[in-house]
Amino acid sequence: MARFTLTLAAAAAVLAQSASAEPASDAKSGLRIDPPAGYEAKPLPARGANSVIFQVKKPSDADTGCQVGYAEAPQNAGLAQADINTLMKSKEHQEVAKTAIASLYQTNSVEAFDHGEVTGIEMISDIKPREGFPPRAQEIRNMMIILETPKGRASVVCVGEKKDFDQRRAEFRQLAQGVTLPK
Repeated sequence: MARFTLTLAAAAAVLAQSASAEPASDAKSGLRIDPPAGYEAKPLPARGANSVIFQVKKPSDADTGCQVGYAEAPQNAGLAQADINTLMKSKEHQEVAKTAIASLYQTNSVEAFDHGEVTGIEMISDIKPREGFPPRAQEIRNMMIILETPKGRASVVCVGEKKDFDQRRAEFRQLAQGVTLPK
C-alpha cells in the first residue's frame, strides 16, 4: 500500500507541474503572458521605461526565472512592422544591441527571434567578472529577447544556471512565444 501511495503522489506531482499555468495580463497596455507549464506570472511595480512588468518563474526558482516588461515606443509610431523586422534582422542593429549591454555583459550570441509577425533580437550573455559583484554572478547566464512593434517594446529577460542553461533556454523561448504583444 505504501508503494501505491508513493506512486500516486508522484503521478499527482507530475500532473500538477504539467498543468497549464495561469495567464497574466495588463488591461491598460494589452500585454498578455501565457506562461509555460510549471511557471507562475505575477505583476511587479513599473520601473524605468517599463510601464508594465511581470515576474515569471517556477516556484522552485530562487534567483533565476524571468521578467517580462513593456514600454511604449513613440519613436516607432511611424514605422511599419515590416520595416522594424528588417531592422531587427540586420547585423548592424544586432551589433548596436550587443554594444548597449557590453559594459556589464559578455555576449555569447545574438540572433533574430521570430514571434509570429514580429521579429526580435535574442541575446545570450554572461555577466562580466567585476569587483564587488558576488561570485554567484559567474554561475548564471542571461537570455534577453527584445520585441519591437509600432506601438512599443516588449522585453523578456531570463536568468538560468549556466550548467543547465540549454534546457532552460527552451523554456525561456517558450515563455517569449507565449507573450501577446499590445496592438
